[in-house]
Amino acid sequence: GGNRAVGGRSNPTSACVVFTNTAEKRARVALRCLGLDGAFDAVYGADFMGAETSKPSPEAFEAVLTDLGVTDRRRAVMFEDSFKNLRAARAAGMTTVFVTGETAA
Repeated sequence: GGNRAVGGRSNPTSACVVFTNTAEKRARVALRCLGLDGAFDAVYGADFMGAETSKPSPEAFEAVLTDLGVTDRRRAVMFEDSFKNLRAARAAGMTTVFVTGETAA
C-alpha cells in the first residue's frame, strides 16, 4: 500500500506502473534482468493485492487504481496480453491495448 507512484516524481499526475499477478520481488528481478529497473514508478503484484485477489478480479483493479489516486479511469491505460484481463480493465473504465506478437530473440 501507500502511494507508491508519486514519490520523487517530477509530474505526480501521471505514473507508469507494472500490474502483475506475480510476486513484486520476482517482477522487480525480471525488470532488472531486462535492464528496466527504474523504468517504472511502481510495481503492483500479488503482495499488494493479497492472496484472495488478483487480475482479472474487479477488486484488484480497484485497489491499484485507488492507490494511484486515479479519478478519471479513461486516462488509465492497460497494456495486456490476456483477453480476460483486458475485459476486466475495460469494465473498470480503463482504456485498453492488446499486446500481441513474438518477442525478438
